Amino acid sequence: MLTIKQPLEQPMVGNGLERLYNWESLLEYLFDNSKFENKNAFCTHIKVLKDIKTLRRYLNTLPSN
Repeated sequence: MLTIKQPLEQPMVGNGLERLYNWESLLEYLFDNSKFENKNAFCTHIKVLKDIKTLRRYLNTLPSN
């Protein structure tokens, strides 16, 4: 069973509700959501890949004082 509380990893995606998802977890949900233990709460509002946008996360490389 896959859980919703997995840490975010690259690549990640977001939706219009300002929620973030792991790309692979979202694809697994869209293709076969029977693996998820709480499939009704995960992302029922996302039906197709057009509903999401790929995001980029940059590491903070500023020197600390």
